[in-house]
Amino acid sequence: MSPGTHKLGVLYVVDSISRMYQEQARRHGQDISTTTDDGTFAGGLRHITSVLPSLLNDIIQHAPDAQKVINLKQSKGER
Repeated sequence: MSPGTHKLGVLYVVDSISRMYQEQARRHGQDISTTTDDGTFAGGLRHITSVLPSLLNDIIQHAPDAQKVINLKQSKGER
């Protein structure tokens, strides 16, 4: 497990893998929903989706204070 300060790079990798899983699931006719089977591309994508909130929460909690202000403004639609 990497520290929260180093997880942004991990997020890029997770995004790349998720996109590949989504593409492969569609190619194999797998429905991307909450009822997908483990061991399928759709099931892998479902699992990744389930852990994203905790990963993002950890990244935000450990972000430098200057970036937290920017992140909060962007999440509220402010610039």
